[in-house]
Amino acid sequence: MSSSVMPILFLPLLSPDWIVNSNAQAHVLHTEAQYERAEMQYRAILPWAARRQRAVVLNNLAMLLKDRGRASEGFALVEESLEIRRIEYGPRHHETWISLSNLGSLYGAVGDWKTAGKLFRQVLRERLEAGEARQAGLADSYVNVALVEKLEGRFAESLRSLSQALAIQKQLEKPHWKSVVALHNNLGTSLIAIGKLKQARGHFMEALGEVPERHPVRAQILLSLASLEMAEHHWQRARVVIEEALGVEVKNRSAAEKMLAWLEYYEGKWEAAEQRIRRLLDRGNMDAMGQADAAYLMAHIEVKRKRANAAIAALEKSIEVTRESVGVNASSLRGTYLLYAKLMREQQRFAEAAKAEQQVITLETRIALAH
Repeated sequence: MSSSVMPILFLPLLSPDWIVNSNAQAHVLHTEAQYERAEMQYRAILPWAARRQRAVVLNNLAMLLKDRGRASEGFALVEESLEIRRIEYGPRHHETWISLSNLGSLYGAVGDWKTAGKLFRQVLRERLEAGEARQAGLADSYVNVALVEKLEGRFAESLRSLSQALAIQKQLEKPHWKSVVALHNNLGTSLIAIGKLKQARGHFMEALGEVPERHPVRAQILLSLASLEMAEHHWQRARVVIEEALGVEVKNRSAAEKMLAWLEYYEGKWEAAEQRIRRLLDRGNMDAMGQADAAYLMAHIEVKRKRANAAIAALEKSIEVTRESVGVNASSLRGTYLLYAKLMREQQRFAEAAKAEQQVITLETRIALAH
């Protein structure tokens, strides 16, 4: 009769401590942008994790997938995590709020900023009502809400939310570098939107000082800095910064490609700009913000070629996409309506021109209120 051998050596691997430690190791790999290794480790842990720890691993894996440009794969994971935490901790608990915030981040990553905004605002409201002691979480919620407010064109509210986050971060002994970077990047882009370019540059420099040299997050900050260089009409400096960003792993290369198309337009290379932007549109991987901006660029190219009807059609496409999604930069939308109003007047379509001009006034009022 053969004897069986108990797999004693494997028992420690299934202990709660092993799960916690392995998840922590995977999280470090994730933070260091070793995404493939981190994903393998998260997936190896998941079948063995007990209920509460499973919720943690599900969340971490979902955020990793978002960082790898695979946000749509993360929804089922975060929704399961949220269900576990609502049962285990209740609807108003720090762990539950983390899952809700992460769900909002996924919606934002796929371009549904309306849903993201509802979730971010819910979490911030509940945290404030509960007087949450974990100030880092509260600061992150303010940053999340500020991002949506900026995309809505509510610049004064966005800057107030970011100021609240900054005040909280200053009280923390050692805030996580990603939180610091997100805050300064959002402050920078909000300041660009209202024309405070010098102040914006300072925040981008603060953000770059916190990011590891080859980390993908660095590419995001560099693209924000490139948008500042373009706002200041520094075309060559913008190109250098974009190329530096492309030298780092860029999750969504279409944003960098779109910026290069704008540079080509400003340099008078209209055909090259059009070819680049059409390639991007053909790929079909741009979010609403990218599609609206691409259509706006196409309108500018058509104006240069004196094809007014084609330009109007492109602007109407940009406005249509904007109506369907919060996630369109309102300062760019101002330019869309300005050009649309000008072309409508040239076509003697004065009613449409007046409506577009009213939209410009609304946006300019919001910008003025933020100063």
